[in-house]
Amino acid sequence: ASIVAVAAIASSQTPAKAQATSFSCGTSEGKLATVARTPRGASVPVIYWDSDYFSDSGYTPQARCQMVSQRFETFRQAGTLDYLTTGRMNNMPVICVASGVGRACAENGLLFTLKSNSDPNQVLEDLMAVRNRASGVRLYETSIDGEPIVQRDAQTDNLYVDVEGFLNIVSEETFGAMNDGNIGY
Repeated sequence: ASIVAVAAIASSQTPAKAQATSFSCGTSEGKLATVARTPRGASVPVIYWDSDYFSDSGYTPQARCQMVSQRFETFRQAGTLDYLTTGRMNNMPVICVASGVGRACAENGLLFTLKSNSDPNQVLEDLMAVRNRASGVRLYETSIDGEPIVQRDAQTDNLYVDVEGFLNIVSEETFGAMNDGNIGY
């Protein structure tokens, strides 16, 4: 098995007091997951962890969940959770953070390492596609401000996911669905 899903990452801003989504390792539907805790109190799975691929190296699914969740939270607190992208670190394919489209993985910007034979762009695209199927958000849908949420760099062919744009669009649809009574968190 591998990383199974990226689900909704929901975030919202209250007019009186802006709040941020926080990230932690927890469970969702009985599965180990990196979970986003929204300002409205919803716990939304971001990544499900079920791969034992790195366990022989001491990185059990529990250890990876804790490490990656802390990295999401650290990057969020530092204001560097701008874009998710792909790259290579220590000769392994990775998902990492970057400051902009066309930029390399930030120094110390590793989110998680993939299996050595993985295509990191395909993994990121698959993770986004799982999210998209769950919510109906199309992979290249634009954010609320009209900017693309996912872009492909023409020179490197790497994918870039605008985290803020993604959070904003998910926040809008989650808020609307919650108001319609269609989503029960």
